[in-house]
Amino acid sequence: MSISMSINGVEKVKFEDFQLELLKFLKPFWSRVISFDVETHVIGQGYLTNERILAIGIARRTSGDFMKEKGIEVKILWLEEDNEDAEIELLRNFCRELSRIKPLGVIGYGIRQYDMPLMAIKKQRYEAEIKKFSEYWKLVDFVESTLPIDLYHILKFKFKSIRRLEDVANLDDAKKIFL
Repeated sequence: MSISMSINGVEKVKFEDFQLELLKFLKPFWSRVISFDVETHVIGQGYLTNERILAIGIARRTSGDFMKEKGIEVKILWLEEDNEDAEIELLRNFCRELSRIKPLGVIGYGIRQYDMPLMAIKKQRYEAEIKKFSEYWKLVDFVESTLPIDLYHILKFKFKSIRRLEDVANLDDAKKIFL
């Protein structure tokens, strides 16, 4: 499938089509593509800037066929205590997972507007503390170099009838979207 078109000699690409092409490009590397989600507690009016990360969830295909339940590794990292030191340790544990997986791509719903910017803010906020750890650079790579695939854009613009992941009725519908 070609994703480009030309308007007055200038090539135009719809972002949602570009995201689908990235998914196809990453398909041979599924074990290095993670699904990513962050759960937080907003303190006061501090959306993104004053939030405590409570949990980080990651999942990836380690074996088996795409869209099959078996062969998926899921890991949830939890905040042990409600303080900055514990949040730094949570980020360090996340960096260890990143070091193990070496992700090329990250998939999520709304990750470009929330999850990835939040991780960039946390990286900057705790840079002095976490830079002491060798795993720090995995967080830098994750935030700055991993290909983000935001399902929000694909579902909103490419498949207008689908507004939520729950609207995908079955695996056959999902395969039509992502394969």
